[in-house]
Amino acid sequence: MKVTALHKRGSRSCFLAALLLGWHVASLGDTGLSSFAHRIELAITPGAAFYRVELPVAVHSGATRTDLADLKVFNAAGESVPFAFAANAAPTEPAVRQAIPLFPLHAQGAMSGSAALDLQVRQGADGTLLRLRAPAAMSASVLQGYLMDSGAKQRAIQAIELDWGQSDVAVNTRVNVDSSEDLKQWRRLVDNAPLLDLNFGGQRLRQRDIKLDRPHSRYLRLEFVGTPVALSNVSVTLAPEAPEPVRRSIEAAGSAVAGRPLEYQFDLGAMVWAERIAFVLPERNTVAPAELLARSGESEAWRPIAGTVVYRLADTGGELASPPLVIAPTPARYWLLRLNPASGGIGGGAPRVQVGYSPRHLVFVARGAGPFVLAYGQRERAGEKSRVAANALPLASLMPDYRPGAEWALPSARGGTSVLNNPAALEPRWSDHLDLRKLGLWAVLLGAVLVLALMAWRLVGQINKRG
Repeated sequence: MKVTALHKRGSRSCFLAALLLGWHVASLGDTGLSSFAHRIELAITPGAAFYRVELPVAVHSGATRTDLADLKVFNAAGESVPFAFAANAAPTEPAVRQAIPLFPLHAQGAMSGSAALDLQVRQGADGTLLRLRAPAAMSASVLQGYLMDSGAKQRAIQAIELDWGQSDVAVNTRVNVDSSEDLKQWRRLVDNAPLLDLNFGGQRLRQRDIKLDRPHSRYLRLEFVGTPVALSNVSVTLAPEAPEPVRRSIEAAGSAVAGRPLEYQFDLGAMVWAERIAFVLPERNTVAPAELLARSGESEAWRPIAGTVVYRLADTGGELASPPLVIAPTPARYWLLRLNPASGGIGGGAPRVQVGYSPRHLVFVARGAGPFVLAYGQRERAGEKSRVAANALPLASLMPDYRPGAEWALPSARGGTSVLNNPAALEPRWSDHLDLRKLGLWAVLLGAVLVLALMAWRLVGQINKRG
């Protein structure tokens, strides 16, 4: 009877453990559309497989997790569709190749090197080379090199490509490349770069590019070290350029911190990755050295970001204000301006803050029928506050044959107004205060111990009977 009773207790314990685990799994699986507090309908132009949407500030304000773990995309049937976050870096324009003006340089046959050059240069108002002529005495001189004008306000040059036509004459020579801003002072960029154009046994070997890995000025001079080659044209490969990213801004009023008259706190109402911070002071002719601090949540400690000087000064015909402070992208919702005590404060009233940030973008697959819905905002469960956003896939896994920057060429989805989807999704439940994962593991462990104890008891009983 004791064995039977113990067996029943072990069975009940195992059943309880299984029940708790099932309850926990069910609670984790509660990720349908109704489990999110807010929703935004996404308008798309049908026909594409992938779409990109800019996350509005309402998402950062309504999401309960700073890593946007409580975010999903659903189709009209209520099915979740795969999505990924776009890269934070701004897209860069591709490298381009363009032709530049080319001017031959000649020197007397008995002389060599750039010192033998006696040039008459004519330039336009913007510095563009209009004409380059050697003295009459050099009319019968030999080719020494070329002068090139890369233009004003150009991107950095990655490489120079020389073209000497389709001549059957073999080319095997070397060149130096110098750089100058005023055509007077020159600086060496490349030494003895090889140029080749050889044919042998039906095979052709060509080397026409000269790589530039040093900063250059506007004018470039190519000087032949070996046998000169008559060039037909020259082109340069310009480095990719990152355009100024699109930024959004949030403005918030400051409030004095109780008991600390030289500290002002700002609540943006949303956690964004701030890149520019500007302060609007309440009174003119105010100058104050200050320290800027930030935090993501009210319960967190303030972390220092940067030191700055905020000012607002009267000027002839207007006023001067401190420019925006440029900082590394910093995720935070709350900001603190701590003034230097020697500043004497900023007068009456409180400052305002203007925060500039680069919005995040999301890429999703248009599987199923629309309209598609971006849902966000879920209550936090115990033990999951630091959970990584497992709903999002890596971008390289979402888009086949992904190449960096490919997401920025996708068609855009337009987000509508954020509306309440299910306010109860944010209301805490009594089970949310329990760490069900730990509870379930302890239940399984206890059940296993009871089962082992039962097996040992039965084994002892069998041994006693035989004895």
